[in-house]
This record gives sequence, structure tokens and C-alpha cells, in this order.
Amino acid sequence: MVIVMAEVSSSWRHGRHPGLVTTPSLGAVPGLQLWPPGTPTPVRVDVLAQRVGRLTEAMVTPVGDGVLHRVVRRANYAQDVLALSVQDASGRFRVLVPDRADISPGRLADAVRYLSSVRRRFPWAAVRSVSFDNASALTRTKVAGSVLEFKLLEIHVDRELIIASPDDGPGPEDIVDAAGMSGAEGPTAASSWLVQVLVHECWHLVESVFESTRYRDSLEFQKALGHALGVATLGHAYGAGSHATREEQGAALGRLREAVGDYATTTPREGTAELFTAWWLGMSGHPVVIAFGRLVDQFLPATP
Repeated sequence: MVIVMAEVSSSWRHGRHPGLVTTPSLGAVPGLQLWPPGTPTPVRVDVLAQRVGRLTEAMVTPVGDGVLHRVVRRANYAQDVLALSVQDASGRFRVLVPDRADISPGRLADAVRYLSSVRRRFPWAAVRSVSFDNASALTRTKVAGSVLEFKLLEIHVDRELIIASPDDGPGPEDIVDAAGMSGAEGPTAASSWLVQVLVHECWHLVESVFESTRYRDSLEFQKALGHALGVATLGHAYGAGSHATREEQGAALGRLREAVGDYATTTPREGTAELFTAWWLGMSGHPVVIAFGRLVDQFLPATP
């Protein structure tokens, strides 16, 4: 069971790829407001906590917060936020969302489910915090998600991804179970882009911890993935210290592009993150994606 505790704190929507903002916010949508204007903050917290708890079958308990925390969060995020402390099998992680009436509980529930599923599979690199904020301002680039400091195990995601829209449908009953690993049923249509961004960013954390704690194994992983692409190691596909010919590099990147899209060809880290996203969400049966999944199971097996 997932336990969610809501704290009161001050403090894109669908696209093709989790690295670029491709569509603007729709803003507030009439009829999709969680509470009417003027609703007191404690009531807003209760409403959001109850809705997310019901959608995830989680126990939800509002938790107060100190004045200092509220001041610091408002300074950090330039907005009022509601913080959800989520307890799952891997421990506790925090989800920060804007204090807005047009937050989608369904999308937030999908985020909680999928974050928990990745945390269960890789507990040694479990996300500690995800903040839905102005990720583009924090990174000074147009992004849907980012990891600013790997050691903190924190993810920042564009807040527009959890804003309600007509695509969210008439009710919350369509939320699916994200209990597993690769091949699990996908998220709701309205949350699919959000989930792709979250899973993509989770892999950045997993890969970072893998490289910092098992460096030699991570090199072997890179070599094996490179072989699946037709080069000696993954970095050679991108021209890093490569003895591969331009034709071999082009062919390797072509396989990546065919498997998961153009963004995977920008850097090795984005390539593996895109492969992980496609594998984890069962988005592609391409041989390169399948090979990647087998390597993850081989080098990073699930813990009992």
C-alpha cells in the first residue's frame, strides 16, 4: 500500500519527446476546478489528498508545516505549493505541486504510481523528491523535466504537466495499475506525456548511481549496449573517443533513432534514458529496446 501524507507549504502537456517543450499550457479549464475561489488552504489540502488517495487506494493524511518551511519553499519555487509525502515499499518521497485549483488529481495519481513502480525496481536509486515547478526557469533551457543535482535524487518537472485539461475525461476511474516493470499497462491518455517525462528522469538517477557505485560494471553495460548498436561501446555512436567510421556511427545512431526517436541521438545519457522509457512503459518492441531491457535485467537485477 502507498501512504500519502499531505503537507501545507508556501512557497506540457502532450508532446513527442521528454526533453523539449512542444505545446503551451492550456491554463485553467472551466468545470475542471478542484475547489471554488476563496477555499481555505486546509480544505484545499484535504480535497487534493482525498482525491489522490482515492485514485491510488492510498491512505492520505494532511500534515502541517512550519512557517520557516513555507517561507523557504515560497522563495525557492516562487509560488505557493502543496507537498505530498508519499510512503511506499522503498521508503518515503515527496511530491511538490502548485497550490492551484486546476491541478489534475488523476495525473498526479499516475505520477505517484509510476514513481513508486520505478522506486520498487531500483530502491538503491529511489527518487526522494519530485517538484512540479517551472523546470525551464530552473535550468534556463526549455525542458519538460530535469535533474539538477544527482546526489539529492530530486526531479523537477514542468508544472503544466499536471494541470487539468479536457483530455482528462469525465472522471478519475480510468487510472491504470502501474504495478510493474516493462510491459505494464500504460498510463491514462492525459497522463502519458507526464509519465514518459518522469520515467525518463528516473533513469538519469539510476544511471548516475550505477556509474558512481559500480563504475566498471557500468562500462561493461555501455560496451554491451554499443555492441547492440554495431559499435564497440555506446559512446562511440556519438563520436566520443571513437575508432568507428562515420558510416558506423551513423548506422548506430540510425538504429537508436529508429528505436526511440531523434532525441536519443543527442547524447549517450539521453539515449539510454529514452531506451529505458520505451522499455519500462512497453512503448516499443524494437530489437534495440529489447536488448537494452535484457542488459538492465542482467546488470541491474531486481532485488528480492
